[in-house]
Amino acid sequence: MVTAPDKSFYPDTLNKRLDYGAANLLTGSCRTARGSASSISTAVREVIDGGDTGTAHRLQFAIRFNLPS
Repeated sequence: MVTAPDKSFYPDTLNKRLDYGAANLLTGSCRTARGSASSISTAVREVIDGGDTGTAHRLQFAIRFNLPS
């Protein structure tokens, strides 16, 4: 978490608070060349004037499978 103190010379669009978190999960075996990965992240933003806040949530999933040649 990052927080900025209010100063009179800061523009209203400057981030007052920004939180970000992420987690990754890897499964599978390198020897078989099969595996999967998933990732989830979330973020919260608040600007100094308090009028513009936002959140973002992301989920990503990938799977790998090598066919025999």
